[in-house]
Amino acid sequence: MKDPANGQIYCFDTSSLIWAMRTAYPLDVLPPFWEKMSDAASAGLIISPEAVKDEIGARDDDLLKWTKESKFPFAPMDGAQATNMKTVMSKCGPLIDPTRKKDEADPYVVALALAKSAVIVTQENTLGPSSPRMKIPDACKVMGLQSINLLSFIREMKWVFR
Repeated sequence: MKDPANGQIYCFDTSSLIWAMRTAYPLDVLPPFWEKMSDAASAGLIISPEAVKDEIGARDDDLLKWTKESKFPFAPMDGAQATNMKTVMSKCGPLIDPTRKKDEADPYVVALALAKSAVIVTQENTLGPSSPRMKIPDACKVMGLQSINLLSFIREMKWVFR
């Protein structure tokens, strides 16, 4: 695969993958998008933490099937991520909702992006400094990371669908 992103690694949040499959680029409508995603994953340009895999696995659909068939690279927790998780949670605690019973992937996405110097791809929008909660773009500002949406990722990769 040609590397238009100059080796930049992108860390995908659950929101971008779900939005792409269920809303913007369903597999039955735009298979070339998912072929390019598979190629980028195989080339090591896109990753996600295992926590994203867990969120995707909550629903048996085309996205779950694609992640299994494409062997999408879900990174297991390692020492660098564990260390980064402590930092993320100390600086960005409102990133998680303490009332939820399940683990949320967002802090894991940020921790992995820190470990890999990756740009985060998310469909989330900033809530701003006055909000008691935090979304990934807010955490990225605190942690010195870049976050972009899926369309910006496609443009950075220079993907064109005709």
